[in-house]
Amino acid sequence: MNTKNLFYTIILIGLLWSCGKDESPEPAKNNAPKTEAQTFTVAEDISDAITIGTVKATDADQDELTFSISTNDNNLFEISNSGSLSLASGKSLDFSVKAQHQIVVSVTDGQDQKEADITIKVENVIESLAEEPDSFVTLWNIPESNFEIMVGTNMDYEYNYTIDWGDGVQENLTTQNPSHIYSQPGIYKVAIQGNFPAISMGTLNPYLQSQVINVWESLVGIEQWGSIEWKSLKYAFAFCPNLEYHAEDVPDLQNVQDLSGMFLTGNLVELDYNQQSVFNADLSNWDVSNITNMSAMFANAREFTSDLSNWDVSNVTDMSGMFGDAMSFNSDLSKWDVSKVTDMSGMFRRAEVFNSDLSDWNVSNVTNMASMFFGATSFNADLSSWKVDNVIDMSWMFTQAESFNSDISNWNVVNVTNMNSMFSNAILFNANISNWEVDNVTDMGSMFANAQSFNADIGGWNVGNVTDMQGMFAYAQSFNADIGGWDVSQVDDMTIMFLEAPKFDQDLENWNLESLKFAFGMFNNSGISPVNLSTTIIGWANNPSTSTDVPFGIDGLSICDTNESLDAYTKLKENLQWEVANDPNFVACQ
Repeated sequence: MNTKNLFYTIILIGLLWSCGKDESPEPAKNNAPKTEAQTFTVAEDISDAITIGTVKATDADQDELTFSISTNDNNLFEISNSGSLSLASGKSLDFSVKAQHQIVVSVTDGQDQKEADITIKVENVIESLAEEPDSFVTLWNIPESNFEIMVGTNMDYEYNYTIDWGDGVQENLTTQNPSHIYSQPGIYKVAIQGNFPAISMGTLNPYLQSQVINVWESLVGIEQWGSIEWKSLKYAFAFCPNLEYHAEDVPDLQNVQDLSGMFLTGNLVELDYNQQSVFNADLSNWDVSNITNMSAMFANAREFTSDLSNWDVSNVTDMSGMFGDAMSFNSDLSKWDVSKVTDMSGMFRRAEVFNSDLSDWNVSNVTNMASMFFGATSFNADLSSWKVDNVIDMSWMFTQAESFNSDISNWNVVNVTNMNSMFSNAILFNANISNWEVDNVTDMGSMFANAQSFNADIGGWNVGNVTDMQGMFAYAQSFNADIGGWDVSQVDDMTIMFLEAPKFDQDLENWNLESLKFAFGMFNNSGISPVNLSTTIIGWANNPSTSTDVPFGIDGLSICDTNESLDAYTKLKENLQWEVANDPNFVACQ
């Protein structure tokens, strides 16, 4: 190859090499978009036409960004390409169902994408006063269209309140006993805020008359106490038999002294109405330290079983009828400070399962214990240390207390005036009460009637002030104490005094019957023997103080067939004009 050709060949190779080399700049590297977790807060009533918020993202390359939802929550949400977040069409939020939702939003610049966790917090929208924590809320079952209810108030107080009837109607009122007519049946929450110092359903009778029963029965729940500053809850929910308790808060009782009849139900003769309550609630954490009156508070609340052991009742003065007919109640009340109580009448009347230890109770200020344990068939607590010095009335105190046989021999009953039916039907009672000072008692009617075990020696009792001994030992299966020395000069009624008392057989010839007016069936079918009956009749017929015109009963009995007995019996009938229903048999006596 000549030199010229070689030169051109080298130049050609150089040109080819230079043409094959790419000298253009490298393309720029793409920057992914940036985003981060975000939180939006919306009201639960937001519509799908309203933007919840715009999801934020940035891109260093200023590329156009596109948004989408990669993880939804029940398809509730949607997002525009530009990041505007909203509810999906036709969807809605509900705070009560879910207060917070989590979704994941994806953002892309066309090449790369990033994801962000998005939180949507739902705010509760108060649609009625019933949803506000300050409201006093009750639940009503409206049974039919055009049904009227009334919320009872206390005329002793002034009112200024807002009431939400639960059907879209709210009113600002100052009136007593607000009422409302519901157009449709259903369950409604009635909510009250403001100055509403007392509710008193039990006093509505004069206002609603025959319709009041329907109103009482339609109130079915206490849902919330709220922040009402109560001043009285006397008869608050009385006669509302269907009332249930759902409140998780407690009432403000700081200014309340009266809870009497609060949950009372029972018999209203004038309305021919007799209902037992289903009320039962845990009231253990109530602060009742300022209460003075709890009379009939749970009367006839037959399902009530709450633990009240820690209640501070140190200021209560009236507990009469408090648990009357509360047939399921048996809370431990051993630690109660009852030192200020003056009235315990009927307190546990027919509280059939109650048997709490009351041995340490200070009852020194109590004056009335009438019917206190009447029908408390399980009660047999030790009451031996009770100081009953101030009690005046013990009538019916242990009537039908079938288990009671506590030693009460040391009770000081010197101030008691009424012992009528005190141990009637107390079938196990046989305490030694021979030393009781009953000097001031005037009524002993039915005191030991059907007290089947009682046979204490009470012959030494001073019964000089007693006027009524009607049925005192009727059906007393065991009684046969020698009471022939009793001063019965003030007694005017001995009707059925020993009726069918099979063991009684005593000589009562020395009784002074100067005040006696009635002795119907006095000894009918009793166990008195012909000898003791004859001796008794002889003594009475020959006593110049014996009353005249007395109806007298000795059915099923016999007297001795002696001249003395016959003369005395004739004198009693003819001279003293005693009216004997049926003559006795006349039998030979030894």
